Amino acid sequence: MRSETTNIYLNQQGSTSSLKNNRLELRGLIALLLLTNLGLLLGNTPASNLMFRQVAIAAGEWWRMLSWPFVHVSRYHLLLDATAFLLLYAGLQEVKPGRRVAYLLTTIFGSLLFPLLFSAEIAQLGLCGLSGPAHGLFAVRALELRGFGNGKRLGNLLLCGLVLKICWELSTGTSFLQQLHLGDVGHPIVTTHAGGVIGGVVCYLLHQRDKNHVPPAPQKEAYGKEI
Repeated sequence: MRSETTNIYLNQQGSTSSLKNNRLELRGLIALLLLTNLGLLLGNTPASNLMFRQVAIAAGEWWRMLSWPFVHVSRYHLLLDATAFLLLYAGLQEVKPGRRVAYLLTTIFGSLLFPLLFSAEIAQLGLCGLSGPAHGLFAVRALELRGFGNGKRLGNLLLCGLVLKICWELSTGTSFLQQLHLGDVGHPIVTTHAGGVIGGVVCYLLHQRDKNHVPPAPQKEAYGKEI
């Protein structure tokens, strides 16, 4: 009984610590979004000096490699992307802050790498916005749901829907329901959505491999006895 009580207490302590870390991460992300879009919020002027542009980066403006996903072209664009991204990040079931940050970084990296490899538009238009990383976090959340008995069917449904959406966008070259937007979202580069999903899925599978890996128990050496 005492051991069970101790385990419950430790689990509660772990959950409380995880919740505090999650809140801290969300506050940091919100602060970063506010800072990078300050000109947009105050004067309706997007921070073009923080967007990803290959020519500018080649000229030495390396910070664009880090800032591009947090910059947006309009207040509507910011509201749309930031709301989806923050809700998905807050909803992650992963309790370890390092792994949650890994999801963030790999979805951002994939969202940039895939267009660089497969889209000529990025050289002409540049890249900004959190839609790619948000797609990646959506994929991670769907995969997490598949790990629960009651959520497996929903997780499979969400994952299939996401894959179909990505395939449709790649085949047509246009963002899904793009014509229904109520404001300016720039010119979406759909390969960034696919890259975010790939980055999130790869990171999730690597984390699962680590969780499932059980190190072998140390073997005791056998000593013979002299008679």
